[in-house]
Amino acid sequence: MSISKNSDEEFADTVESFLKKTGMYPTTFGVEVMNDRRFVFHLRQRKRSVTLKTRDKVMAFIDAYSAT
Repeated sequence: MSISKNSDEEFADTVESFLKKTGMYPTTFGVEVMNDRRFVFHLRQRKRSVTLKTRDKVMAFIDAYSAT
C-alpha cells in the first residue's frame, strides 16, 4: 500500500528539512535508514513510491535522531 502523492511530497519535504537542519548527507541518511545510498535521490526524482512501512521507518529514525 502506498500513501498518496501529496503525502509523498510532504514526506520528501520532511526528509529534506531534516537533512538541512542536521547537515547530514543524503547518502548517509539513505544508508543509515534504508541501507540504500540512493534513497533520497529517488525521493527527489519521485522515482520511489513510499510505503507506510518505509515512512514509519524513516520517521522513527528522524524522531530518534532529533531526540539526541
